[in-house]
Amino acid sequence: EILSGALHDNNRAMIIGDKPTYGKGRIQSVYELHDGSALFVTVAKYLTPAGHVIDKHGIEPDRSCKMNATISTGDGDVVEDIMSAFMPGISVGLMGESEMASALSKDRCVLTAANVIHDKAAIVHATANVAAALPSR
Repeated sequence: EILSGALHDNNRAMIIGDKPTYGKGRIQSVYELHDGSALFVTVAKYLTPAGHVIDKHGIEPDRSCKMNATISTGDGDVVEDIMSAFMPGISVGLMGESEMASALSKDRCVLTAANVIHDKAAIVHATANVAAALPSR
């Protein structure tokens, strides 16, 4: 969340998702009391570099998309927990690499990210063409 906010505020990233981030932006000190209970004291709150409050608000996505809730494997099986299928280091179970690649190629969030990258690449290409056309010194 803090990294996302910092990258976003410094124009180094675009946030893509279906809802704001979690919104946990407090630093708390915990004091154990003699009766076994505890006292939590907020000692600081995180802000993004531009001064946006993270706590209870989160980071709002720039582009909205909703991940596909389920995907089908080539055998007709359905993977209900799509996130576990895409997490590195977690077995994809019934889904092989080709099925995962196929599912990713149809996922709305992946497609949104690909469109953002395509748009940014077009801007870079156009800028390079303009720079190449400038007279040299």
